[in-house]
Amino acid sequence: MIDILFRGKTTDTKRWIYGSLVVAIVHQCKHYYITSGRTNINDGNIDFEKFEVIPETVSQFTGKYINNTRIFDGDILEWCDDYDDSWGFPNTALTRTVVSWDENDCCWVLKHDGKDECICTFTEYDKSEWENMNLIGNIYDNPELLLDYNKQVTTV
Repeated sequence: MIDILFRGKTTDTKRWIYGSLVVAIVHQCKHYYITSGRTNINDGNIDFEKFEVIPETVSQFTGKYINNTRIFDGDILEWCDDYDDSWGFPNTALTRTVVSWDENDCCWVLKHDGKDECICTFTEYDKSEWENMNLIGNIYDNPELLLDYNKQVTTV
């Protein structure tokens, strides 16, 4: 069974919080909260410990791990791809992708360089291929990883 887990950056301290997602409408405005699972019971009322998070940073756990680290929507993965070119010479390419949810196919996918171009779904990779991938950051804390990579690729 896959854990249903979310993360988000708090609106006040900007630190990552992990737990369940709660979306509340207060005065016709949406507010996003991550609950930690801790509860307080006062006078028969149950109150969950919750942290308001920045909506754009809310991301869901994919059910995959790399080096015992959970992979979330918006994470940036990097790996070396070995292939033969059109003349049969071996080559190695550095690939960076962004983990994303595909609404059309209802599955987790890897998108090339953060663009809309989907490279593959999660199910297309076997365990040995996941072991060759590295989690190098996410689009919220490290967007420059994709910019630097694109610059690097265009200057080669």
